[in-house]
Amino acid sequence: MSIVGTRKIWYLFSAILVLGSLAAWLGWGLKPGIEFTGGSLVELKFQKAPTGGELRDLFKASGVESANVVISPASISVRASLITPEIHAKILTALKEKDANFSELRFDAIGPSISAELRQRAVTAVTLTLITVFLYVAWAYRKVSGRVRAWKYGALVVFAGLHDAIIPVGVFAALGHFKGVEIDGAFVAAILTILGYSINDTIIIFDRIRENMLKLGGEVAVIVEKSVKQSIMRSINTTATVLLALLAIYIFGGSTTQNFALALFIGIASGAYSSIFLASPLIVSWQKKNA
Repeated sequence: MSIVGTRKIWYLFSAILVLGSLAAWLGWGLKPGIEFTGGSLVELKFQKAPTGGELRDLFKASGVESANVVISPASISVRASLITPEIHAKILTALKEKDANFSELRFDAIGPSISAELRQRAVTAVTLTLITVFLYVAWAYRKVSGRVRAWKYGALVVFAGLHDAIIPVGVFAALGHFKGVEIDGAFVAAILTILGYSINDTIIIFDRIRENMLKLGGEVAVIVEKSVKQSIMRSINTTATVLLALLAIYIFGGSTTQNFALALFIGIASGAYSSIFLASPLIVSWQKKNA
């Protein structure tokens, strides 16, 4: 099968994934955790769990006007406005009276100014990453700019990275809408990791294209097809080992790492696909369009 020859099929498949992800993102939005909105999160574990209504009443009696309670088999999470140390102490005392053997698994309290700074830093980190990668790739590929301009390689690397980041964002927008899954700092770290992995995977194949461009003659389409087939098994094997590790983390790692592992699994699988079936064929399409 010719990957370059069937590139319109891959373009269509990517368009469906990206447009679906953008529709979910723009339509439902991501559900931000307290790191981005400010507030408090308390995660509790009981031998005999109280009802959600009982917990809301307990928090209200301690000075928390409204609390959102999420009950899962492993623990109970309570999200509320910012809880001061004094109110937190009252809550713990009231919980001990209800169940002396309860345990507090997690308590996070983040003010609105800190959450706003985290949002800004997350956007800045992603933007600077993409700009730096574009400039570096455009400079590194300057020697093969005779057939395909060097800046186009940089643009395609960034495009593939965005493609791979948007898809997990869309999935988590849907999970937030239907399952109440929130995003936090770990999700931002996952997106940056996905960008790094996608860029690395794309550059591995682009490097083979660059090498063949310098030593082989003939059409760009033939060189790209040859380069992709020389690199495809290495890319698939590397990705498969990473995905197996992420799958193990998702299954056995516990609730604190599941969303991180899921985001990475989706993004890295997408990165392997885009570097082979999207970014490389786009070199040919862009070159032919400007020929």
